[in-house]
Amino acid sequence: MNKIAIVEDDELDSSKLKTFIKQYEMNNPSFSFEIITFSNPIVFIESYSFDFDLIFLDIKMPEMNGMDLAKKIREKDKNVILFFITSLGQYAIKGYEVEALDFLVKPIQYSEFALKFDRAVNRIHKSNLEESIVVTYKGNSIRLSINEITYVEAIHHRIVYHTDSKREFMSLGTLKSVIEKLNSNLFSLCNKCYLVNIKFITNIDGTYCYLGNEKLLISRPRKKNSNKPLSIIFKVIQNE
Repeated sequence: MNKIAIVEDDELDSSKLKTFIKQYEMNNPSFSFEIITFSNPIVFIESYSFDFDLIFLDIKMPEMNGMDLAKKIREKDKNVILFFITSLGQYAIKGYEVEALDFLVKPIQYSEFALKFDRAVNRIHKSNLEESIVVTYKGNSIRLSINEITYVEAIHHRIVYHTDSKREFMSLGTLKSVIEKLNSNLFSLCNKCYLVNIKFITNIDGTYCYLGNEKLLISRPRKKNSNKPLSIIFKVIQNE
């Protein structure tokens, strides 16, 4: 079951959208949706849940407009699918700033909704195939795609998540707890301080593991690790 949020201050518009989703569900029995509605965007963002697959956002709301809300959502969650609802079509083009999938112009018609919702459902399916991890950063929870993490660094009792966008996210924890959360087939230890995403490895020279311009020291035990030696992993990557 996929989880959908509707953030809309107009009760009639919210109810209409919910009815359309249910109608789509009836017409497509292989899909099922849990729908939660919010009339107040501030309440929604303050209690943000990372288990939403798709969020419908009204652009024009009194407490906080949908565009500003979308920017706050993106600070926490890069992966959730955003879909704008608006009576002001000229503003919908700004959705690219927050990587919104699409928009619906009020009054919404089912035929248009179903056509665009098909795209959203396909995107949800693809997103569900991609693993992610929720980390606490500067007192806030954010969701990171596992595929954007280049390596994880342990510094005393802190964990730093390095990403392909060069952003770094530090939180409390241990490397052991991170290993338990991440896909073991995608990550490998190169020493007790570094857990590397093997798809970002560009070279290994026996002493260092290279990720572009960065190099991480490989410990002796890891060089001899018969279960998953980094040199073998790198050869596999080269041959793919």
